[in-house]
Amino acid sequence: MVQLITPQIVSDLPLGNASGSQFHFESYANTLARTMLWKRTKTPLVVGVSGRWGTGKTTLLQILKSKLDERAPTIKAKEAKTSFLTAEEA
Repeated sequence: MVQLITPQIVSDLPLGNASGSQFHFESYANTLARTMLWKRTKTPLVVGVSGRWGTGKTTLLQILKSKLDERAPTIKAKEAKTSFLTAEEA
């Protein structure tokens, strides 16, 4: 009798936080969050993330958003606006 092996399928949905992230983006997200929240950072500030499909762009941005929410929960939307645009929308 033939033994069938079922392969592990990895989802391509973005990860919402750093736990379980295959990309190791925690240090990048921490650095970006510190830079964005530093009082000496000149505004407006634009951060662009580009890469091929499946390289973790959305995961990085979602980790960054959670870091910003943790570090500065009192920032009003008027003071810090975050927009996610696809290449087609930009």
